[in-house]
Amino acid sequence: MALPPEVAPRTAHLFRKSGDAWLARPPEDFPPDPSPGPEPAGAALASARRRAIAEITDVTSALRRRYITAADGQDMLYQAKRDEAVAYLALDPEPATLTLFPLLAAEVGITASTPYELAQLWVNMQAIWLAAAAQIEPIRLTAVYTVETAATEGEIATALATFRAAIGGLG
Repeated sequence: MALPPEVAPRTAHLFRKSGDAWLARPPEDFPPDPSPGPEPAGAALASARRRAIAEITDVTSALRRRYITAADGQDMLYQAKRDEAVAYLALDPEPATLTLFPLLAAEVGITASTPYELAQLWVNMQAIWLAAAAQIEPIRLTAVYTVETAATEGEIATALATFRAAIGGLG
């Protein structure tokens, strides 16, 4: 007897014939799998990716902290100092007062003796940071991309080894 029209061939295994009728098979016809088995390959690969990317992030963050202070809002303060320093250095002659430059006024005499020296220091520190970031960032990005596109855990391990060697060469 043919399957009724409401039963698709791909789901026929869920039904059984009883006389002239098709009945849904009872749950006991589908015993649960007693063993969960190993973690699916896709899940293991995804887990390896997460661990690798976390390591890449941690290592590059630690390396960046050699050049910048890791404190909430500090990056915004450094950018504001740089902007203020550039504006100050653009003036000719140097201003007689620091009224328009509150960050310079707050720090002059502590980090450097004069506003001009302090502004130069801030601009130079930004240049040093940018040079370091220009070396760190392509290594980080390449490693993350390689890990994200790896087809096997072995490829992830190779990507991490390559990353460690490249980043270790910077420091």
